[in-house]
Amino acid sequence: MMKNKVLYKILGLALLVVGAVACDTASQDTEPVISPDGYAVATFVNKTGTTVSEGDTLIYEVTLDKTIDRAVTFSFRKTGGTCNADDYSVEPAIIQPYTKKANLLIIFHEDYDYAATETLTGTIGAFSIADKYLLNSATVNPTLTVTVNNYVSDILSVYLSWAQEVTVEEIVEVELTAEEYGNEYTVIVEDTVEVTVDVADEVDWDILVFDVDGNLVDMGATASNPEELELNLPDGEYTIYADLWANGLLGYYSIVDAELTMPITAVFTRQGTDLIDFEIVQDPSQVPTVDTPGYDDNGTGFGGIVCEILVSGGKYTIIEYDGTETGPVKGIKFQRSQIRK
Repeated sequence: MMKNKVLYKILGLALLVVGAVACDTASQDTEPVISPDGYAVATFVNKTGTTVSEGDTLIYEVTLDKTIDRAVTFSFRKTGGTCNADDYSVEPAIIQPYTKKANLLIIFHEDYDYAATETLTGTIGAFSIADKYLLNSATVNPTLTVTVNNYVSDILSVYLSWAQEVTVEEIVEVELTAEEYGNEYTVIVEDTVEVTVDVADEVDWDILVFDVDGNLVDMGATASNPEELELNLPDGEYTIYADLWANGLLGYYSIVDAELTMPITAVFTRQGTDLIDFEIVQDPSQVPTVDTPGYDDNGTGFGGIVCEILVSGGKYTIIEYDGTETGPVKGIKFQRSQIRK
């Protein structure tokens, strides 16, 4: 009888323990480990809009409804659109401890792609596990769809260069050893040797820009090769003119290839348009031979037209000397006689 009572007590105790464990497990299954109550809720405001241009910055203001003791980082995650990684960059919003606000920046880059518009779609939020843990689950990440208009620069960049290998003769001193009556002696005589040099290093062109009335509106005269122009021209007609300032080839004993010429090559680029690395070579009728003096050499010099430019409605058309036109406006004839030389 005693054994049965002990057995009953042991079984009863075991049932109580199992019941307690079962109740504890059920409680863990139905209640969250940590309640989201008291955690900060993030809200988002687009301060810029959904249409921008290349070069613009889109600003999203991120705000917490209460301060917390840790920093939270919000970033942008692309989900679609025609923009690629080179078209924009993101500066995340980092809300520092015990503060409530920060701005997320999406910076759209000015590029040389002349597509009319591009698009970008994505989501803004705190995407790391650590950052998500700090926020209330009621936080709703916004979806952004933005249209990006093409940037067209006001500047027409022109690079003007010249290069031509030329054979010249230069004077050199030669040391000769001779013997007379058993005595050696040395004499130094002058002789000429042929060497190859390049017009690029020997000739200085100045580049002048005139309007249709012959007024000088811009110039490149830095003794550099290439000369560079950054043209921001109002509507009108213009001529790019090359003025030979100095010809270092004349300092050699003679120019063997005197029949060669030294044309200028011009390369045009306007960012955001299809005028990119457009190259023309100066018309032969406007180019001097390599033995032609510059203005600094004889006070006369030589000048020739490189090309002409028409600006209409802010758009540029390049017109070569032979009449070939590259650009949106056609059929313009320039009054070359008005160029001041």
